[in-house]
Amino acid sequence: MRFESVTLYNFKNYKGKNTIEFTTDNTKEKNITLIGGLNGAGKTTLLEAIKLCLYGKNFNGYIISKSEYNKFINSIFNRKATKEHNKRCSIEVKILFDDSYPPYSLEIRRSWGLFDYESIKEDFEIYRDNNPLEFIPKEYWQEYINYIIPPYVSEFFFFNGEKVKELAIGTNADEILKSSIKDMIGLNLYEHLISDLSGLKSKIRRRNEQKGDISQKLNEQESQKKQILKEIKKFRDDINSYSIKIQENEKEISDLDQELKRKAGVFAQQKEEAESKILLLQEKNASLYEQIATITKDYLPFVIPKKLCSDLLKQLTNEQTHKNTKFLEEIWKERTNEFSTKFKEKSTVLKKLSKKDKKKIHEEIKSILSEISDIDKPMKNVFLHDLTISEFENIKNFLKQSSQKVTNDLEELLHERQKNSLKIDRIKKEIRHIPNDNFILLNLEKISKLKSENESLNKTLFDIEEKISSLTPEIQSIQKSIEEFEENIVCIDEDGQKIDLINRVDAAVNEYIKEMVTLNIKNLESTISTMYRDLANKEDMIKEIKVDPYTFTTELFDYDGNQIKKEGISEGEKEIYAISVLWGLSRLSPHKLPMIIDTPLAKLDTKHVANITSKFFPNASEQVILLSQDREIDQNIYSLIKPHLNQSYTLMQTEENKIKSGYFFK
Repeated sequence: MRFESVTLYNFKNYKGKNTIEFTTDNTKEKNITLIGGLNGAGKTTLLEAIKLCLYGKNFNGYIISKSEYNKFINSIFNRKATKEHNKRCSIEVKILFDDSYPPYSLEIRRSWGLFDYESIKEDFEIYRDNNPLEFIPKEYWQEYINYIIPPYVSEFFFFNGEKVKELAIGTNADEILKSSIKDMIGLNLYEHLISDLSGLKSKIRRRNEQKGDISQKLNEQESQKKQILKEIKKFRDDINSYSIKIQENEKEISDLDQELKRKAGVFAQQKEEAESKILLLQEKNASLYEQIATITKDYLPFVIPKKLCSDLLKQLTNEQTHKNTKFLEEIWKERTNEFSTKFKEKSTVLKKLSKKDKKKIHEEIKSILSEISDIDKPMKNVFLHDLTISEFENIKNFLKQSSQKVTNDLEELLHERQKNSLKIDRIKKEIRHIPNDNFILLNLEKISKLKSENESLNKTLFDIEEKISSLTPEIQSIQKSIEEFEENIVCIDEDGQKIDLINRVDAAVNEYIKEMVTLNIKNLESTISTMYRDLANKEDMIKEIKVDPYTFTTELFDYDGNQIKKEGISEGEKEIYAISVLWGLSRLSPHKLPMIIDTPLAKLDTKHVANITSKFFPNASEQVILLSQDREIDQNIYSLIKPHLNQSYTLMQTEENKIKSGYFFK
């Protein structure tokens, strides 16, 4: 049996017609279809739709009232389509039964029309090989589907990975396992037969009873039994209701936990990156501060009193000029005297002149030279500094450099520091908008409340189970009294033979049940233990898993043959144990269904993921459909699935055109 296609029309967040085609020529090597989607994309909705299409009111494993069903159906209509006055919604599942001869296909379609809250019309159609199903009356179509795909069996093939543990190690794990084993090997049918035979025997005896005390006592016992059974039924309904609430809380806890991990990681990274940027900018500002401090300490004092520095430079320049002039004057005087002496000695013209004329010419030359050299001009400035030329040049260059440093470099440094400070302020504002510890605390508080609620519900479940357990002996005692009273009723020969036959059939059926349980328990133990060893790691403790044939509880044994408690094994071992139990139960079923797993790796630890991916998924069924989040099956896990991958899809966040071919990164 394989799914050919699933079509959703205006179902929840699937607006319009959305179809997923499954290749039906699967081989054992390529039996996996991978469907990815982020939270809220519609993975769980797809699984829910398949169950709803197949089982209608019984899609959750129990039949709900008409009003509850109508309320639920009202919630599945796509709201955008409804606002556009398209008040039709439908699910269509095509299945190929290739394990029968000849092979045939079934097209199962369930559709609804929304007229008002109280008026919802449901149409249920079945086509076999594209023709309406005619050999079975329409009023028995649902029974027909339940026969070929039993609801109690489908629970072990169409399931949410987050609920796997509840089947094996939850609060009611032993009771679930017991009921599951009976369902999978068909024992419930025989138990119903035993109950019916008991009822028939009671009727036969009753019609032979005499009026009197026995009749009155029987009625009293029957009335008391009926009252207790009614009470037990109410307790069972409460257990069912509380169990559903616990599962819903577990799902919400898981979603909150994943969202917390994802967002907290993103927020922490954003905050870390922002703080790194601030640190880098602060380091730059510290460097700029040092440069500014150097300029202000070394140069600014000479720039602030600008006029004084200018006057100082003029004074130093004048002093240096006069100093140079004085030096030149001394040289000039020396040269002038030397010139006069040599002129007197060597001039042939002077020799012919009188002393008076010589003196006169000499005075005129001296006067001219004096005018040229400014020797007689008075000093306008007083010498305040006695500097060498090198010292003067150093001071002059320093004062010019100070002005340049302050007017250019300091301004540039101050501007850059201001820019960095503005960036720091902006990043700090961004950090304030990043959710802080309050976000984490709020989510942790929600998770804590849900866990507390589940603890309270589990305690309530335990108390109810205790009440049921306390009523069971009372029921058994009443039943024994009823049987004793019935035994005292004298029957005619023919009815006596019937009762004798019933007793023999009852004994034979009980013997058959006992043999079937013993045989299947051995098979179940072997299958569970083998699968566990295949999926486990070397450091895991469990070697063998046994099932008690009377209580249906499981017992775990380590490699030394010692019994260990489930509470004592690691979370990873618990997950592997749960999957092994699930696998073993599915192997007991004579029905070979496709396996659909929603969030298949959600609860697994990383060290067991590779084994589950490479050993369980390829062998779980002839057709395996995985509904995965992007964080569950990444590229590494995808590479392990790829050799067995037939097709892959991604569910988009939009409500229209939701189905895209290829997995996230493909």
